[in-house]
Amino acid sequence: MTYGSNDAEVYNELVAQGRILENIAVLSMPRVFESKLGKWVWSVLAPFFFSAVIRLADVVKTNQMDGAWSAAIASWLHHKPLYVRTGYTWSLFERGTGWKSAVRRGFARLCERLMYRASTVAAVSSKADLAILQARHAGLGDRIFLLPNYIDTNLFNPASAVEREERVLFVGRLTAQKNLEVLIRAAHQVGLPLDLVGQGEEEANLRRVVSGLQADVRYLGRVSNSDLPDVMRKYRYFALVSHYEGMPKALLEAMACGCLCVGTDVEGIREVVTDGVTGILAPSVGLDSVRDALVRAVGVRDGLLGEAASQYVVSCFSFQNILEMEAQILRRAKAGV
Repeated sequence: MTYGSNDAEVYNELVAQGRILENIAVLSMPRVFESKLGKWVWSVLAPFFFSAVIRLADVVKTNQMDGAWSAAIASWLHHKPLYVRTGYTWSLFERGTGWKSAVRRGFARLCERLMYRASTVAAVSSKADLAILQARHAGLGDRIFLLPNYIDTNLFNPASAVEREERVLFVGRLTAQKNLEVLIRAAHQVGLPLDLVGQGEEEANLRRVVSGLQADVRYLGRVSNSDLPDVMRKYRYFALVSHYEGMPKALLEAMACGCLCVGTDVEGIREVVTDGVTGILAPSVGLDSVRDALVRAVGVRDGLLGEAASQYVVSCFSFQNILEMEAQILRRAKAGV
């Protein structure tokens, strides 16, 4: 059950490309609900609209907190176990100032409280989120599990024959959370060219910064996931210097491809990058700290950090490993824990 009006067509394309299993019923949103308000209305109506299909399910699952009430309604209507899985804790990502951010943060906390109370089982992608939610929602007990993001290591892996460019790559949304102005200034001071993959509300501001510095920065826009491994393998360095993260999938993908990864010592990133072992961590998100981390990266020439990072992702985040963890959680959900 989705919020996209053309998701059935997207699914059929993926099946034709052999990138997704067949025999999955995609319950798409009617186009009449395409507006922002319409999607809110649809999120409440969808469980009733698809009632006949939901009745056949063993478990109702949601993959994010924003909109999780659709799954909760479906679970309640048909007395099905509810599995709440999130890639990050929504309320922690609402860190802006002002009354609008406060309202969004309060709404997110309310949703989290209600959804976790209604859940049969729950899963989060990072150890940091697991600890926070166990403290916030003591009633979850042993019903909450750690389920990291998986990486398709058949696609994302090193290619030894590729000559890597002496450039830094960033992949993600161009938002304030990602601390990209600091990354641009730090890379410029070190003399490293930088390429940005992604789009977002900070792009205009970042272009002004780049223009003022006359920095060597290229904007690559969106890159499809199928093309991303080949893009990542071209780069010696990957940087993610965010203020905070959940379980950063782009970072894991770059590590799997053998890039020398530079991150900041914040939640989410420090969980997957061990300084001097699988990458380099800047102690803080400030300009001097990020610049010094990039200088350290330039001084590493043997490729061992990239190799260690790739091996780490294979051992801990491969699809097969995460699939078995997911299957165990689903069995617990079906059994009612």
